[in-house]
Amino acid sequence: MEHPFGTSGEESIPDGFQVEQWTQDLDEEFRLVRNESFPGHWGATPDA
Repeated sequence: MEHPFGTSGEESIPDGFQVEQWTQDLDEEFRLVRNESFPGHWGATPDA
């Protein structure tokens, strides 16, 4: 998912969650979270 920083809607971030900007250092962690979130999504693969 992508959302431009500096823009926000009416929604608030639920307790226990945080929004972080992607960096190369977080790339692998972000990939693992995405794969865990969408395991049955068409076209999703564990190594994507």
